[in-house]
Amino acid sequence: LGEIPPEISQLEGLRFFQISESSVFGTLPTEIGSLQNLVGVDFGSNELEGQLFFDDFFRLRSLQFLRAPKNNFTGTIPGDGITSFPNLVEFIITANSFKGTIPTQIGQLKNLNFFMADNN
Repeated sequence: LGEIPPEISQLEGLRFFQISESSVFGTLPTEIGSLQNLVGVDFGSNELEGQLFFDDFFRLRSLQFLRAPKNNFTGTIPGDGITSFPNLVEFIITANSFKGTIPTQIGQLKNLNFFMADNN
């Protein structure tokens, strides 16, 4: 499929964005943070790289499902940022290149039912 274009921001009503196993590569455009109606994203099994957790990404306050396994995402899970997703039910970042520890703030996600961060 190629890269995710910045024009993704024009899909203002988008609620679910699933591109798993689609040969997508590159970094996530910061414009994805403008999709305020997003409830679920699935970036699984692609060749995405760089930061998953950037400032604009934390604007997705309606997010319930965050699936990003089997990519090349790097960085850490920022404790203060993760609390921007109070409705998060599913959080999967398995098989990437994240570093650091699981932030204690993850305990504030009262709706979280499923968390996987192995093989990082």
